[in-house]
Amino acid sequence: MRKGILVLLTTLITSLTHANNSLAATIEYQIRNIKTGSPIISVNESSGSEGGELIKTTSYQALSGGANQKEVIRFDEPSNTLKTYHYDDFATGEMWDVKVGKGEARVELRTNTGASVSAKVIPWQDGVIVGRQIPDFLLKNWTSLTQGGETLSFELYVPFRQEIIGFQAKVTASDARTSEYVITAEPRNWLLRKLAPSIVFTIRGPQNPATEPTILKFRGPCPVDFDGVKNQLIEILF
Repeated sequence: MRKGILVLLTTLITSLTHANNSLAATIEYQIRNIKTGSPIISVNESSGSEGGELIKTTSYQALSGGANQKEVIRFDEPSNTLKTYHYDDFATGEMWDVKVGKGEARVELRTNTGASVSAKVIPWQDGVIVGRQIPDFLLKNWTSLTQGGETLSFELYVPFRQEIIGFQAKVTASDARTSEYVITAEPRNWLLRKLAPSIVFTIRGPQNPATEPTILKFRGPCPVDFDGVKNQLIEILF
């Protein structure tokens, strides 16, 4: 049973913020329980460039003193090509590390503090992204989604499932008065669509030629662990 519906998206928040503010350096905010409105996690995120690549670091600290987690992602910003992904849960000792090479990626995993680190090499293809890159992918393909009416396919690496899952994204609703679009991303496999909640963004289109699309809302699953549960349904409002 899923529990603890949250008001902020942890896995995607850094990409969302960067998409709306490419000059973001360090930002602090809180995750709140959507039922009670109470803050439950304090988040600190930073972004910076190095060697033509974007590095995003997000740290999560439970206000109860429990969960203390950190994610670091590195990717080529113009192409959105993933280079590395690293995740640590300092409370449990769980660790993921993904290093992408040519046609393959090396994945290291430790399930808890007492476990040894296991490693394997998996096939990898160009264009595979992780959750925090989805907003960048959507905004880079904004014209095709909103004006061309296209359904865009992409491959998403889901660390805790240790697999790459085919996804598709398309506009599922729009409001011409506000220039707002609802874009839904979901697995291409019909069975997974039945089992997994959709990833839904509400995005306002450019108000004039000098502005860019602005992400207003996100609703979907969060793979970052909280209260011992992964993949909880969460929402973020901007």
